[in-house]
Amino acid sequence: MTRLRMQVCLYAMVLLSSGCALAPIAPTEPDELKLPEHPEPRFEAPRFKGLAMRTIFSTADLVSQLKVQFPMLQDERASLKLFDDELIGYQRQEYRRVTFLYDDMGWQGPHGTCGQSVILWFRNDGSLYDIFVSPYTCPI
Repeated sequence: MTRLRMQVCLYAMVLLSSGCALAPIAPTEPDELKLPEHPEPRFEAPRFKGLAMRTIFSTADLVSQLKVQFPMLQDERASLKLFDDELIGYQRQEYRRVTFLYDDMGWQGPHGTCGQSVILWFRNDGSLYDIFVSPYTCPI
């Protein structure tokens, strides 16, 4: 190998190795904001049609209560939207089932964000029966 060729190879190695050392490090993905899971039991259609359910809380009230119950919903990455409101039957009782969709905006793939469903069951007098949380999932 000629002296000039060796110098060129040496300079190329120095440039490549220094370039690699100075390359910016890719940022790591943020931690997932997962709510603790609480599986919803199986339920059926309500036994009575036209059943009147008392409503005590507005959607804004429910969102505020959920942010107290689950402080991570206060994070700027958390998106919480009302999805569904229906009547259901469970163990010979009727309940109002209100579903919110929680999206973790920090985990977004080509098909959407990762997240969970947060489901509230209310008794017919309007009082809260329980809050259920689905597993954390990402669209495929």
